[in-house]
Amino acid sequence: MLASAYNKFNRPFCVTICRISAGAFALLTAPVLARVLGPDGRGLVATATSVLLICPLLLSLGLPTWVRRLAAEGGDLRGVAWAIRRVAGLALLPACLLALALPQLLLPGSGHVVQVVFAAAIVSTPASIVWICDVHMLLGRGDYLGYALLNLAPSITFAACVVGSALAGQLTVAFAIATLAAANVLNALVVGFVIRPRRGPPRLPVGSLAKSSLPYYGAQLAQAAAFRLDQALIVALMGAQIAGLYSVSVTISLIPVAFAQGLGAVAFRIAAAGDVDVVPMVRAASVMGFLLSGGLAAIVPFAVPLVFGADFVGSIPSVQIGLIGSVGLVFGYVACMCLAGQGRGKAMTFCQVLGTGVGILGLVLASLGDGSASWAACASAVGYWATALLSLYALKGPFSSLMVRTSDFSLIHRMLLGRS
Repeated sequence: MLASAYNKFNRPFCVTICRISAGAFALLTAPVLARVLGPDGRGLVATATSVLLICPLLLSLGLPTWVRRLAAEGGDLRGVAWAIRRVAGLALLPACLLALALPQLLLPGSGHVVQVVFAAAIVSTPASIVWICDVHMLLGRGDYLGYALLNLAPSITFAACVVGSALAGQLTVAFAIATLAAANVLNALVVGFVIRPRRGPPRLPVGSLAKSSLPYYGAQLAQAAAFRLDQALIVALMGAQIAGLYSVSVTISLIPVAFAQGLGAVAFRIAAAGDVDVVPMVRAASVMGFLLSGGLAAIVPFAVPLVFGADFVGSIPSVQIGLIGSVGLVFGYVACMCLAGQGRGKAMTFCQVLGTGVGILGLVLASLGDGSASWAACASAVGYWATALLSLYALKGPFSSLMVRTSDFSLIHRMLLGRS
């Protein structure tokens, strides 16, 4: 009976629900962090969070995307989970080296305690590698519900600890960073219990695993950079206060991406299954991105001061600009998932690296000018759209293919609520 109920709810829409829920928890914690810590403290936490999300993808050598594709193709996953843990163990040394360099570089002037806690959090990166790879295996084999539940767990833990510490009057920047690292370590233990990796045969050499995953490394890293590198750098480039205002823009403009990840999970499996026309799925994603971003843009002027407080009114223009970029981010994400599903890791890498480079270059130029959150949001938006249009071109889809069709709405429904 339990298996039947599980299969009944195991649909692609679980991924969307997971991302929406993660976004909801982010929206729950963001105002708490903003009101208790102020723009400066909020900016420091946002930067540390971004670094802790990028580091596992930096050190995992493309494994999450590769194991997801292996699972989608129906490959034998025995031994893969254990090999992943061996790779994660090898990542401990570079994680320690990053912990020595990044705190002072990315959080200058944040205080000794904050930098020590941040360094310790970076050292915990191998735990994040383990659970990220494991949940990607679940997603690749179509276990949407398992992926959603395990992927959401760190967000729930972090939100509960942040809200609880705020109510107790104990919330600090160091505590928030430590809580996020602890949530990742705890999730690695839980996911390991669910996956139960086998140490025995068939053995998968670490060298073979790394060689197979490397073609996806650049794309994976570029995708992480597209989502988070701007926040990781903005404290060093523009200061903690601007970073705090900009983090509000990022928090809100990433809300539509929850739906994009639901569509992307389905698009990846369809693209990996055979020679199919993926352009309609990309177009459907652009339609959904436009509708969601437009709806959010309409309520932002009222919602930001109400939710985040008067200190963040200055972030409203950057949020509006960020939502323009969010449309490109949504359909660009789905387009990149189609390229990954087709096994075109190099094309995906090129699109994302070039688009991310455009965005980071814009961010650096903005820091040399007035250094406002609005200019930072503009730089990111241009980078998102560059990635999206390049990905569409790589899929051999003309720009005219983005013209809205009535069939797009039914396709969105089938992709999110179907059983594919």
